[in-house]
Amino acid sequence: MMRGSPDEELSMTSLIRRCGWLLPLALLSSLLWAANRGSSSTEMTRAALALREALDEGQLAKLDFPFGDAYRRDWHFVPRERRGLALADMDLEQRGWLRRLLATALSQRGLARVDGIVELEGLLRELESTPDRPALGRDPERYTVALFGLPSDKEPWAWRYEGHHLSLSFTSIDGRVAVTPFFFGSNPARVRSGPTTGKRVLGEEEDAARAFVLSLDEDQRRIACPADEVPGDVLLGPGRRASFQKPAGIPALALSDGQRAALLGLVELYARNLETELSQSVLERVREEDPDSWCFLWLGGTEEGQGHYWRVQSKRLAIELDNTQNDANHVHTLWRDFANDFGEDDLARHYAAEHDGK
Repeated sequence: MMRGSPDEELSMTSLIRRCGWLLPLALLSSLLWAANRGSSSTEMTRAALALREALDEGQLAKLDFPFGDAYRRDWHFVPRERRGLALADMDLEQRGWLRRLLATALSQRGLARVDGIVELEGLLRELESTPDRPALGRDPERYTVALFGLPSDKEPWAWRYEGHHLSLSFTSIDGRVAVTPFFFGSNPARVRSGPTTGKRVLGEEEDAARAFVLSLDEDQRRIACPADEVPGDVLLGPGRRASFQKPAGIPALALSDGQRAALLGLVELYARNLETELSQSVLERVREEDPDSWCFLWLGGTEEGQGHYWRVQSKRLAIELDNTQNDANHVHTLWRDFANDFGEDDLARHYAAEHDGK
């Protein structure tokens, strides 16, 4: 049975109706977990099937795509029309089942960032609206979910949750879950007026990298910060291959043991957005890499409020953050896996195993 008993569902629904979309994770999890947790991939499959069960035929027609559909790789973080099932087309109970699906992939930290990004979309509507022209393009209800393939522990399937400044792709294959591309954005980076003045949804990501570059000595910083010119956005965005011709910045070989640990800490900061098992799996892969293959690059000013770009890169992955737009008050940050975006590496192993088994 995919969902809880009718009494459990009634209790959950009434609470969701009172509290709305932004329920505390611990409370929501206690309502939605009807059985002991399995692996991350199994829980993700169960949650996706439970979401489908809660929808009507019209909603399913919007939600479901074949696994091989080209739209699975058609990701973006700008405000645009998106296929899939939008929040606006879901009732509160259905949003609760979507929240369960998100909670199988994201930690409480990650969910809080998702919530903060969606809340900022409402703030942008307020800031950009005029009495005669409301900013209708800024809409917290336009975030959409799409499923690719029927959720299963035996066959590959994937899902994406996406909207302005948010694109999360998860691909489940043979018990493994690929978690990239993974994009968060924040506009404004720091709220400058109103009841949430000072709020920084992605402040920790900016501050940790700034602290790292400021910890470098003068000679190290010359290597890590080769230019003042800053790119206008992340470099590995949609339509761009997840790779760089060669690493840039300061290599790990030029760092002390403590600085290497701090560099890995930047990667761990992003992994902590994931559910515990997924986070551990990502970090296991990271630690398998040659520690000397890592590089750190910083471009631009090092004081808060100055436009800047930074990147952590290894042979396998890159994490980058750009804050240059809107007078350096607009953050884009992106995590790409050169081998396993959209589960490419896992999918190749899956098909190879199928071929060998014939």
